Amino acid sequence: MKKKKFSIPDSQVTALGLALQQRRLEVGLSQEDLAEKAGLHRTYVSLIERKSCNFSIKIYMRLAYALEIEPAELMQMAEGLVTTKKR
Repeated sequence: MKKKKFSIPDSQVTALGLALQQRRLEVGLSQEDLAEKAGLHRTYVSLIERKSCNFSIKIYMRLAYALEIEPAELMQMAEGLVTTKKR
């Protein structure tokens, strides 16, 4: 029996990138500043915000902590963006 392939809806991936970007702007960081705080390259942060790459939970957590927000709270922001778009 062939397993059904599981995929995450694009709207959720897009919302996570938007939540990261919104939080970054709220705390007044440039992509370069955020990248430095998280130990990443600026272009990688840009790719994540634009939903142009996949990233690990470790990277997600590094970004959340660099943005001075709990990872779960950042995920709630993203969920709120998905819900808002559905209305």
